[in-house]
Amino acid sequence: MEDNNSSLYAQKAVESFYLDRPYGIRIDYSRKGFVLFNRKLNLLGMDKWNSIEELPLEEYDNPEEIPVEGVDIQRNSSKVDVFFYTDKSSPYHNGKLDMECLKKYNKYIYRLSVLLGRTL
Repeated sequence: MEDNNSSLYAQKAVESFYLDRPYGIRIDYSRKGFVLFNRKLNLLGMDKWNSIEELPLEEYDNPEEIPVEGVDIQRNSSKVDVFFYTDKSSPYHNGKLDMECLKKYNKYIYRLSVLLGRTL
């Protein structure tokens, strides 16, 4: 029974990471805003697949302050998409928690969290 509970707990931790923690951020310099999105390219906490294009931007007076640091950075005109992990650098890429990958991820998120004034 204990192994079953441990497995269930681990599965919930993985699901929570992919839904509730940022997979990336889109910074739109021309519209002065950003959107944080989860692994399903949706707003944090949303459990359905979406498109970054359809997500609402949060206004931000000086988007140039937002750090453009991550594992994958994609620039397109006045928009930048920053991804904080890939399939291979996800803290759960091998089916269990990889602490080194989690530390790297948290390094990106901590700085962003302080700048935005929220827990991520």
